Amino acid sequence: MDSYQQTMALYRQVVLGAFSQVADTLKALEYDAVALRAQDAALASAKQALHLVQINYEAGLNTYLDVLIADEQYHQALTNDLQATAVRYQDTSRSMSHSAAAGGRRGMQRRPAPTRAPGNNPSATRPGRNTAISQAAHRVVRTANLSQQPPQCGARAPPR
Repeated sequence: MDSYQQTMALYRQVVLGAFSQVADTLKALEYDAVALRAQDAALASAKQALHLVQINYEAGLNTYLDVLIADEQYHQALTNDLQATAVRYQDTSRSMSHSAAAGGRRGMQRRPAPTRAPGNNPSATRPGRNTAISQAAHRVVRTANLSQQPPQCGARAPPR
């Protein structure tokens, strides 16, 4: 009878741990969705600002430096959007691996539940995450560059 109670206690512990991992993953996915929406909005805003600055430059109202600054801000917003997308893909992958560990698809590795540090810095508790994000961003950019024309700033160099 004592071994039965030990087995039941162990079973409860495993089940509660699994529920905890699922809850952590769902929270991470929800956080990622909010962050991705915010990055998408920032990207759209930066793209519109760049367009307006380019129009003003062509009309003689802005300097070339203004165009370069707006272009840099646009590309920073694009990088941030790619990073948010990569984080979302990583957490989605973790979600799928938790599903596999619970008896879903076979052949996937079980990974620890994602953790979030205070202060909205998801990379603070995951060493090596920036490398993975960087690699994912390079793959996305490489794929985009193969399927599209090279991006154009639209700004012309100042006359010499």
